[in-house]
Amino acid sequence: RKLLGLIFIVPPVYAAPSLNAFNVDLSASTLQTDNANKYGEQVSTRSNVSEQQNLYEVGVRAKYSSDLVLLSGGYVLSDQQYTKDSQPSYTSLVGSLQLDLGNNYQPLHLNVTHNNESLLNAPDAIDISTNREERSTLSVMPSVRWRPSEADSVEASVRFMDVVYDKQEDKDSTQMAAQLAWLRDINKISSVKLALISSEVSFEVSPLFDYKLESAVASFSTKLRHLHYSVSAGANRVIQESKNSEFTRPNYQLSVNYKNAFNEFGLDLSRRVSDSSSGNGAMFGGTPTTTSENGIDIIDIQEASLHWSTDWVCERCTLGFSAGRSKENYQSLDEDAIVDTLGANASYRIGRNGALSMSYRSNERSFDLSSSRQSYSDENYEVAYSHRFINKLSANAFIRQYIRDSVSSLATYDENIVGVKLTYSF
Repeated sequence: RKLLGLIFIVPPVYAAPSLNAFNVDLSASTLQTDNANKYGEQVSTRSNVSEQQNLYEVGVRAKYSSDLVLLSGGYVLSDQQYTKDSQPSYTSLVGSLQLDLGNNYQPLHLNVTHNNESLLNAPDAIDISTNREERSTLSVMPSVRWRPSEADSVEASVRFMDVVYDKQEDKDSTQMAAQLAWLRDINKISSVKLALISSEVSFEVSPLFDYKLESAVASFSTKLRHLHYSVSAGANRVIQESKNSEFTRPNYQLSVNYKNAFNEFGLDLSRRVSDSSSGNGAMFGGTPTTTSENGIDIIDIQEASLHWSTDWVCERCTLGFSAGRSKENYQSLDEDAIVDTLGANASYRIGRNGALSMSYRSNERSFDLSSSRQSYSDENYEVAYSHRFINKLSANAFIRQYIRDSVSSLATYDENIVGVKLTYSF
């Protein structure tokens, strides 16, 4: 499963190398932490462990395009070693792949996507290797298109999605969906779309959790020189026959992106229905920011986020800010939560090959009083300097601090880290 992404990437790259971009990054990091086991100072029966930790990574990025094929993807295979065995060694594969066969004007089209994510095994878990989980999601969607006119397009498609967990196999699921959509180009920059979707989600652990999801959505999008935006609205109908349950929830999405010579701004609002198997997604690469819910249930997810970056302050520097809120409402489980995030970063170019950067990120997860979960907040600070010696070799030195506060003293701790990372790219 960890090599699935690499297997997908290699054949198209060697098929026509002149049209491809193919990059490999080899990196080794060593860091020193003063709290490897992430224990709080107030826990008198335990002591913090100072430890050297080593991380080795192989990253692959590929892009291929032609009249019939579009492929893009990237994966990072990493292995983290703990010199004092504060945690078990951990190997993971994180990345994504998208393959499209057939262009917009052809009657047949195939879309294949794959995502491998690193998660925490519970919403309130501490980020140590024994609490890590991996989720692999494979989606295959063939479709048939018909263009009754230059401005209109009708598409019928089916999608098969398979969600597989590395450890929590009882959360594996499959989804079969059918969609009928009509798209009309209003002009060169704007279009509208109407779609009807029917899907069935099945869980391997028990058919009692299976459900049907029926959706109707209308959307509008436009693309101007500096402003891109899209908006959609509809309804989701959920049917769970085993529990004799049926309910309807709104479905909407608003995405706004604005960019000029000095600034870039983005706003996203959405509401959708998901489940504990598919979850709410995970970011690509780095420390896992999302979690794998323990129980199986249907989730009504509302999300809002915005970001802004600018290089207006000076020619050599860049500033960025981001904020977001996610609200998760479970149908049956007492897992309802609100997640607030805040981030800021600044970078300054030193000479031709150096850059100094600073970043801050906070995350607060609050559970309802009826939940057995423990609310917490964490803050991450980092100061780093990166330098590219030659076209293929670069180095990064960093200082990090993690502060976690929880209603549980066992999950409250501070950690300070210094480290160096070397990367060779070709």
